[in-house]
Amino acid sequence: EPWAKGCLMARRSLDDDAAYIAVCRPADQHKIRVQVRAKDGESTKTYEIDINPDDTIDDPSAAFIRLEAESGAKTFHGRVSQDGKNWKLIHERTFEQPLYLQGPAASSHDAEQLRFYFGALHHTVAGQPPSPQLKSDFTATAIGAQASGAAHDGY
Repeated sequence: EPWAKGCLMARRSLDDDAAYIAVCRPADQHKIRVQVRAKDGESTKTYEIDINPDDTIDDPSAAFIRLEAESGAKTFHGRVSQDGKNWKLIHERTFEQPLYLQGPAASSHDAEQLRFYFGALHHTVAGQPPSPQLKSDFTATAIGAQASGAAHDGY
């Protein structure tokens, strides 16, 4: 499924039409993107940029994504990197209400079953070293229609 996605997401609630922002890596042949629903019930808007020079790897091969929150979880910056060190802004958005539900997310986009691997997940607070995130740091929750889901540490 070319539109299946692994994302870092922040949401206002678990309602399927809640305001959200997500930095997403589509599963096949599509650019890394930021998706935004600015207010509950609105449609989602997508933002993409070219990040790699024409003579290097293609944009879908860039695998590092970052979602940064500030201003009491109201302002977010979606970033992408080819090397995990040099980051390029895709889109930033300020929401009317805080988006406190934050973490990795996956969407099969109508495919029957897919697996996503999220590696090197870290939570960083300004002035402190990054802390690795494990399965125990998250609560698996369905948003909208879901057949099944599971999280595992390791391979």
